[in-house]
Amino acid sequence: MKSRLRTALIGTAAIGSVLCLAVDYAVPADAATMPGSSQTCASGQPKLDYEWSNLQTNPAGTWSNVCGDATWTWNQSDFVLYIRMPTSPYHRVWFHQYANGSGGAVCLYSEDNDVQPPQQYVWEIDPGNIQVSANTSPC
Repeated sequence: MKSRLRTALIGTAAIGSVLCLAVDYAVPADAATMPGSSQTCASGQPKLDYEWSNLQTNPAGTWSNVCGDATWTWNQSDFVLYIRMPTSPYHRVWFHQYANGSGGAVCLYSEDNDVQPPQQYVWEIDPGNIQVSANTSPC
């Protein structure tokens, strides 16, 4: 996951003096939005293919992909039809109900085969975000 450094000033007060320390720490970069244009993955980088549809502009479905183990915000007007992880090792893919990762979650695992998200709840095909985990174990 890409990150950027942010500096925080941590202050403590002592009798008659103040001590401030500058501390750099990593924060996640802003999540890109899916669906989007297909990406070119680097060698050894996980690749997640996904088929998506939008009833108004893309009813037949289109395949696209993302690279790396990261989290992407899902465009709430589109639907996920299938996912496929063609690169090995395979990685867990998490669909989260809300963009901030809260609410329900479902784990999907593809070994270079098309996997359809469950459709018990609408958010499972219209998630808040999609995360490609660094975890390579099946769900």
